[in-house]
Amino acid sequence: MTIQLKAGTVAANPWELASLFVNDKLVPWQGAVVLLRGQDNDVRVEAPPELARQLNLELVESGGLKLEAFPKFGDWVDPDNGNFNWKIKSDDDLSGKITLLFLSKEEVAPWPLECWAVSTDLNQEKPTVKVDNIGYPPGGFLWFWNDSKTVTVTFPAESPMQDYPLTLTAILVAGLQDGDVSVVQSKPHEWTVSANSARTGRFKLELTGQGMTIGVTLPQSRVLSQSLDNEAALKQNGSLIPAGGHFTGGSEYTLTLDYKGAQTLIGVPLAIQLIPAGDITAADFSSAPTAGHLTPIHSWTVKLNHLKSGTFGLKVYTEGEKGRLITANHQLSKPNYSGVTLKFAIIGGIDAPVPPDMVMVGIINSFPLSAKLMFPGTIPLIGVSVKIVAPEKDTFTGTTNSNGFFTTPLIGYRTVGIRECTAEATLPDGTKRTASVLINVQRENL
Repeated sequence: MTIQLKAGTVAANPWELASLFVNDKLVPWQGAVVLLRGQDNDVRVEAPPELARQLNLELVESGGLKLEAFPKFGDWVDPDNGNFNWKIKSDDDLSGKITLLFLSKEEVAPWPLECWAVSTDLNQEKPTVKVDNIGYPPGGFLWFWNDSKTVTVTFPAESPMQDYPLTLTAILVAGLQDGDVSVVQSKPHEWTVSANSARTGRFKLELTGQGMTIGVTLPQSRVLSQSLDNEAALKQNGSLIPAGGHFTGGSEYTLTLDYKGAQTLIGVPLAIQLIPAGDITAADFSSAPTAGHLTPIHSWTVKLNHLKSGTFGLKVYTEGEKGRLITANHQLSKPNYSGVTLKFAIIGGIDAPVPPDMVMVGIINSFPLSAKLMFPGTIPLIGVSVKIVAPEKDTFTGTTNSNGFFTTPLIGYRTVGIRECTAEATLPDGTKRTASVLINVQRENL
């Protein structure tokens, strides 16, 4: 049979002259045909009359599914305003691959269609997503600058989804810009995901299936610098560690991170360890959580050997040490508590007058009380418990910071008179230091 067509319109396959629509979406020639299970799917064919004056839709392979069609499979269908229309419905809870066949009395060759009947929700098809062959963790993955990883998707062996068309997309969440993360498909269910810039931030991967309305959104992942000092700085008892940094053996210190930029490092499992130098070894360093143990909470209580002195370094790092923050030249001193002094201080850290001299304040003034604990030579004694008693107010307890200070919240007195405030510190060797200051509250505002 010969079909008369205008010049330049002869198709390699006569059925290319027809257009197939599923649920009002045009299906490209030889493109994937997707039917959504458990609901009516509108199937429409537009074909010129010289190709088909009637069409017959046959079910060749059901894939083990129960399918219904209206008009019925095998019936010859007349066009309606040039369109041939069917409604097809499959099982509610089963997915599968089916084969349909269009027949025309005007065309000898049939038009076979391989189709999927799938859920509207990709999650119900039970995909497994892995990155570099590792299952996707709840906290996502770490990409480092100029790093690439392979993302793969697999389905259960009995699933019809083995060659189903999927799309993987990177959605930027914070800190990153267009082009910083790229996704390139290398195989039907395999992609290379790359961090392409020297920017830090978060993104999430979203997996979608053709024709499906609900995809799989994976936990947020992060892009970090291999040098974690671009991401955070190390703090000692709440203060940034100064150049070198001083530690006294036997004293406890709380080490935390001061996050930078988009704060991408928050929640990333990190570990801390001492970097040995000279006579100071890893055995001289204790930490809770344990040194070398990964933790998403970046707070470590550390202590060093009180019998040694010298310099050492610290490192905070990710799993496998792919990202590291290194600090160096910290000073470790042996404690000699005989010369330790406890004094009250006024604004600027200046020593407060010692009784019987007084500090004069106005009746409406509010002020903090600060006590400082020092070795000779103004070397701070850090991490030592201090108690300050403010008469008529409260008893305040805390530990000295990296400058050797413990400071109360603001207090104030509303009646005139002299109050004696006291401070007491218990040193690591069990000895105590005490101090007092006289506060003379006057009616005038000073």
